[in-house]
Amino acid sequence: MSLLWHITCLLLLNSCTPGFSMQHGIVGGKVSAPHSRPYMVYIRDKLRKATCGGFLVREDYVMTAAHCKLSHLMVYLGVNDTNFLPDGIEVDPIPHPKFSMKTGDHDIMLLKLKTPATLNKIVGTINLPKTVNEKISKNCMVMGWGWKKNYHESPSNVLKEANVNLIDSENCGMADTLCTEGSSGPAQGDSGGPLICGGAAQGIVSFYNNKANADHLLVYTHISHYLPWINRTMMSSEIPKMLNQVSTPVTLHPAPGQWTSKPDNHQVLSVGGNVSGSHSRPYMVYIRDKLRKATCGGFLVREDYVMTAAHCKLSHLMVYLGVNDTNFLPDGIEVDPIPHPKFSKTTGDHDIMLLKLKTPATLNKTVSIITFPKTENEEISKDCTVMGWGWQDYHHESPSSVLKEESVTLIDSANCGTADALCTEGSTGPARGDSGGPLVCGGVAQGIVSSYQKQKNGDHLAVYTHISHYLPWIHHTMNSSTQQ
Repeated sequence: MSLLWHITCLLLLNSCTPGFSMQHGIVGGKVSAPHSRPYMVYIRDKLRKATCGGFLVREDYVMTAAHCKLSHLMVYLGVNDTNFLPDGIEVDPIPHPKFSMKTGDHDIMLLKLKTPATLNKIVGTINLPKTVNEKISKNCMVMGWGWKKNYHESPSNVLKEANVNLIDSENCGMADTLCTEGSSGPAQGDSGGPLICGGAAQGIVSFYNNKANADHLLVYTHISHYLPWINRTMMSSEIPKMLNQVSTPVTLHPAPGQWTSKPDNHQVLSVGGNVSGSHSRPYMVYIRDKLRKATCGGFLVREDYVMTAAHCKLSHLMVYLGVNDTNFLPDGIEVDPIPHPKFSKTTGDHDIMLLKLKTPATLNKTVSIITFPKTENEEISKDCTVMGWGWQDYHHESPSSVLKEESVTLIDSANCGTADALCTEGSTGPARGDSGGPLVCGGVAQGIVSSYQKQKNGDHLAVYTHISHYLPWIHHTMNSSTQQ
């Protein structure tokens, strides 16, 4: 973006000079039917009273423009008339790390709601693009509570909207943007609102440029170009925190080395899954902390090594081999945990760990190893299986006592939104307690269960560490112990 940014940004701040006059906020628009745009969010700074628009993309996230960032932002949901505001919700602003106030580049921000929204008839979410290069309808709509007149002190109190048409991106003149041109569209105070095309939010109102013919070039941040950052940011808050996904089983208490018989309560998981055949997955490993009783899954990759997720690391881990029912545990084996050196609890990046068994496993019919990728770029079958002893549903209080499994299908990595990861999407798959288990595709462990994110349609995006991307570290770690 150019230096025009300095005088044409649409945020209601004294430092931003409006570039054209308007009579009713959205220029050339009409008043929206009350609550007909339930995803629209009114954003205001508590102290300076500067305002922006935004839109709800998940129960706990609002999307807006990065130049709307001030120190005391509040969001208001379900607003039609700003003279009658509901209680505001405090937020944590997350502007794009490359946003520049000087140039306006990367003008996108997520607001993490400190209190998630309750969805209903007047508060709802709007879809985002699914892929970076998806086709966009040229017929679009913008909306907001922008200013009534140029330099006027009173914006529109009711939501307004206008139809706009996209122009060819080559005429836009800036990377990572979309543009519309004409006498109608957003103006001062409409910053951060959505550009909606074909029912999806494709752009974010950023700024405008006066043209010689009195029309205006309206510039919008191109949302799909930021999908990796968006998905990574929203997932990081879900990274089952991370030992929340590994949380303490309510009914599990047998001590290592003891055989505790109790009735199967059938709290069987991998959400939507089927009970595995007894000992049909002999590489599966049950991992538990001796003191906290927190649990994870894992898988045997060599007689002396188990692979799992780095976020499963606790101080007193034990592994149990050949387990089918956790009510009947064999003797546990102590381990030395070796998480990836770049693992981050904050972001969940590099979520992989090797556990060095202090007593190597004895391989037999119920205990064996699974192969992992041989090369970094080998082709992966889309049809995969996940398994674990996790929770029966995403909010249940009891894990499964028996191993469960479910078929899942990989989605394109471009839709995954984070590097070094694989993803599946749907109503079935891994959930709380399944962390660290394998994603098995074509008989090979290709991924490690890492995190999941609830989608607007009720499905879940499950994220797996892409094992092949860590082959050098895996081989170096396992070979170094062999040479000792």
